[in-house]
Amino acid sequence: MFCRCPYCETARKNGGKDLRMRCSFRIDAKHMIDFSPDIYSQLLKNHIDLMDLEHLLITHTHDDHFDFFELLERTCAVPQSQNTLNVYMSVPAFRWVHGMLSSDQNLMRELTKPGNFKLIPVDYFETFQAGKLRVTALKANHKAFGPDEYGLNYLMYLPDGRHFLYATDTGWYPEETWAFLRGKHADTVVLEATYGGRLDRDPHPDDHLDLRSALLALERMEEIRFITKETPVYFTHINHKHDLMHADMQKTVDASDYNVTIAWDGLRIAVK
Repeated sequence: MFCRCPYCETARKNGGKDLRMRCSFRIDAKHMIDFSPDIYSQLLKNHIDLMDLEHLLITHTHDDHFDFFELLERTCAVPQSQNTLNVYMSVPAFRWVHGMLSSDQNLMRELTKPGNFKLIPVDYFETFQAGKLRVTALKANHKAFGPDEYGLNYLMYLPDGRHFLYATDTGWYPEETWAFLRGKHADTVVLEATYGGRLDRDPHPDDHLDLRSALLALERMEEIRFITKETPVYFTHINHKHDLMHADMQKTVDASDYNVTIAWDGLRIAVK
């Protein structure tokens, strides 16, 4: 919002798929991943609300993925929701949130008021039930605000039997994560490509991927038989610190061996 780089200026001029808000992913009315500072605008744009939301999976505590104060607006809803909102996060993230709130008793009361929220810590590689979804929390190579906190990616086992991986802020996975994924599979993948067309970065970077390292990650996923070349993959979480606009990014991945779509705000993925 403070930027006048050529990329941002072009995005403002072009509009459409070149305009990107911060990431949230709605699975269905009761399940969602992350709660961005842009959530209200996203809901208005897509003509939906969050009244029925019961399960919120947080990848990590960075505020572009977890706007805690915006989440508290739930208590202002009319009518007031009768469902507790279960908020899942890593154990280090859980400790950090409680430490942050310990100095503000008003916030702590809002958070812990019966029927409002329930914070649920999950371990790396733990499989748990979130409503009708069975979910495994994967350890990403992306540090967040909590001491020793690494981001979570989520491998979800959908009620129809299909498997879905949501992976933003991954960096190049640590070997323990690659080892865990061996022998498993995904039918659909959403993967970050934060730094777009940059070619000056390590091909196995910490914190965030780019198009080149994201495609290398797909090669590794294929090697361990987690995906095939036909698996639908969506690249998301793309920033402004590179030179490729949306259409150019799509041309780049079209030249790869994989079935990749560059995601855009409001994209709906039909999982058949």
